Amino acid sequence: MNSPLHAKTHYHPRQDIAIDERMVATKAWILMKQYNPDKPTKWGFNLFVLVDSLNGYTWNFEVYTGKRRVVSGSGLGYDVVMSLIGQSLGSGYRLYCDSFYKSPLLFNDLFSQHISACGTIRSNRKGYPVTSTNALAKQAGRGDLKWLREGNLLFMKWMDTKDVSLCSTIYKAFDGDSVLRNMKSEDRTWGPVAVTAPQAIKDYNRYMGGVDLSDQFMNYYSVLHKTKKWYKKI
Repeated sequence: MNSPLHAKTHYHPRQDIAIDERMVATKAWILMKQYNPDKPTKWGFNLFVLVDSLNGYTWNFEVYTGKRRVVSGSGLGYDVVMSLIGQSLGSGYRLYCDSFYKSPLLFNDLFSQHISACGTIRSNRKGYPVTSTNALAKQAGRGDLKWLREGNLLFMKWMDTKDVSLCSTIYKAFDGDSVLRNMKSEDRTWGPVAVTAPQAIKDYNRYMGGVDLSDQFMNYYSVLHKTKKWYKKI
């Protein structure tokens, strides 16, 4: 099994990093094998991966075996992020992750370590502010935005084709940015339309693709061979 120590020794990531899952395909009959319907590779070993968002370099990873030796009581996502960051990453980073990992507790604890973060969040997460102040109207249009700040945390709801909930310790709620969306105009023709969007949305979409970029490079330069030893796949 490859050790993440080699990746840490020879490279230190840039400021923007991302954590996501990677599936390593295998046909081995082993209890560690997982099924993930959201990935191109449905069956395989599930790896939690920390990458440099700009070039896809894998700086650290952890194989999901179904249970963890150290459990904080704050959830699997919290434990995974804290384990991948560890003590050797340092401070000053901007971390992007999706709603599986994201919790207000995690972002506050990262902020105390001088690591900023941004990610989608589920509205049923513990610590998520349940209030009409940051709720979008039922007939909200594309580009509508509501936000609420609690201490270091900024909670945002932005309407695209559906509402997107984000939490961040990096950004302001809105600073005049926009994104292009293909929409139907009043004369029933389709074309690109500028839709207001917070910078957090644009950067999240840009930097969360680091793991996908890493997977793409691995497919280009695959060194895997058929083997009966399952650990060689990892």
